[in-house]
Amino acid sequence: MTIMIRLLGRELKNLRIRAGFTQEQVAEELNCSVGRIVYTESGKGSRPNLEYIRALLDLYGVRDEAARETLIGLARRGRQKGWWTFYSDLFPAGLPGWEEDASVIRTYDNIIPGLLQTRDYATALFKGIGIHMPLDIERKTAGRMRRQEILRRENPPELWAVIDEAALRRLVGGREVMYAQLGHLLELASRPNITIQILPFDADAYEPIDGTFHILDFGELEQPSLVYIATAGGPAFLERPEEVERCTLVFDRAVMASKSPQESLRFITDLMEHLKE
Repeated sequence: MTIMIRLLGRELKNLRIRAGFTQEQVAEELNCSVGRIVYTESGKGSRPNLEYIRALLDLYGVRDEAARETLIGLARRGRQKGWWTFYSDLFPAGLPGWEEDASVIRTYDNIIPGLLQTRDYATALFKGIGIHMPLDIERKTAGRMRRQEILRRENPPELWAVIDEAALRRLVGGREVMYAQLGHLLELASRPNITIQILPFDADAYEPIDGTFHILDFGELEQPSLVYIATAGGPAFLERPEEVERCTLVFDRAVMASKSPQESLRFITDLMEHLKE
């Protein structure tokens, strides 16, 4: 799992520093490249080699069996392929892997966020971007629906979504599809872990947002917050504290410029009434 590899890398870095080794010294001791040590500690690798991890623990003098097993356990979990790896074209940055371990997800979107989409709405979106093969559409839609399962699990993350008014007025898939999508938003907003706010056209001045972004918080996992951004130039993660802080301020300003959760639900209900006419 993505976050397990990140946590393992950070712990191995801390152990190396406490043991008094430089990355170059570790590479020399294990007869491997410095790049491998850097890659491991950065948490950007995949499927960590268990014997390599054990060799690092031996070198760093970690003898306590419980401590060793905890770190080896992180490595084993990191070796497991998440379901999203079978949808690498749909999730090129592996976003679901981070969402599964997040305790809070804050998102801004100028379409209905993927975590809140109905199957028909998602299908219409894929058709709208030029995907026409039925099997391709079904596969991508299935991946998006699978991603939403985190909201139905026993301990779901908190989801706070700010949605641009344009997303609600755009008739993706036609009136019936959009009516059902709006009803789905109302149903989701009734859950205690989901908050939905609408950013109206006439909102007071706020910092413009280009594309979609998610702020992911990880609670007790000791993983710093991340920001996932999806723009026309492709997806990316922002990790530097100043980047996360800036995006958090942008999100907070969007929240303040949005309708309250109660006003947002009334707004959605009014749009549904308009679609029935």
